[in-house]
Amino acid sequence: LNLLGGPGNVYEVKLPKDILKTFNRHRIFKVEDESEIDELLQDAFSKNEKVLLVYNTVKKAQEAYAGFEDKYPYVKKLLIHSRFKRGDRFARELTLKKDFDENPTKEACLVVSTQVVEVSLDISFDRMTTMCAPLDSLIQRFGRVNRRRTKETIGHYKPVYVLKPEGMALPYKSDVLKSSFDQLPDNGEVLDETEIQQKIDLVFPDLDLKQIDIHQKFKDGQITMKELTDNKKSVIVEALEIESATCILEEDRDAYMLAKWEQRINMEIPVNWRTIARYKDDYEQMDIGSHPFVIPQNPEDYKRYGLQLTEPETFL
Repeated sequence: LNLLGGPGNVYEVKLPKDILKTFNRHRIFKVEDESEIDELLQDAFSKNEKVLLVYNTVKKAQEAYAGFEDKYPYVKKLLIHSRFKRGDRFARELTLKKDFDENPTKEACLVVSTQVVEVSLDISFDRMTTMCAPLDSLIQRFGRVNRRRTKETIGHYKPVYVLKPEGMALPYKSDVLKSSFDQLPDNGEVLDETEIQQKIDLVFPDLDLKQIDIHQKFKDGQITMKELTDNKKSVIVEALEIESATCILEEDRDAYMLAKWEQRINMEIPVNWRTIARYKDDYEQMDIGSHPFVIPQNPEDYKRYGLQLTEPETFL
């Protein structure tokens, strides 16, 4: 705005506050302990609500889903996270959209997920319970509740329950989770959409810029590329620590060897490199395709829970 000459020279288009407040959709409740989740679910199911339950790690989501299978056998359920084969995850996303989100039948259902619901999925639920996450991520999760905006839904709010951060915070930082939790309203107070940016600024007062300029090929008007050099790894991937690896199930090993690349993609299960690195000597790593690690797992367990690894708490 300053580069364009300041407010006096720029006409800024924005909605008045009374209109912006019509975008409010959620009442926020802070939950002290995970033991309260069952009571919240029972209340939701008694009202035939569609419930989204979000965990921060695959392991926690898998464990919770296993417990809900026994507790609520009568409720339609779905588990979705990143550690399904790419083809299977796509199928689950279609099921999530068709059978859970767009199903006109007013019946209770439960979707257990990880951060994968934060992006790309246009779904709308009646209520959500979520583990605490950085505030910007929480806002994305909240957007999966009461998502449809019509004349009938404006001014109607639906509940979101956020678990108090305790114990291990991975994959996030404890101080960020605490600050994010503190910025949330409580006791069913409406989350004011006009205050979100201000709250995010309080959680993240400084920008944590990754130092990648030393790898730039053109800097300060000069070409800095050294002769006869080859960077085998992406600088961005290394700087952001997002290097990934690929796994396949042992039952797919022979098929993977004979398949074409487009068929192999649907058999592959992406994982964070740090997740598999500590076990890399325990599993066979193939030297074809994307060099996947071959993981032995009961096929029925995979169908229910996705890829299961004995692991530390890890992202997605």
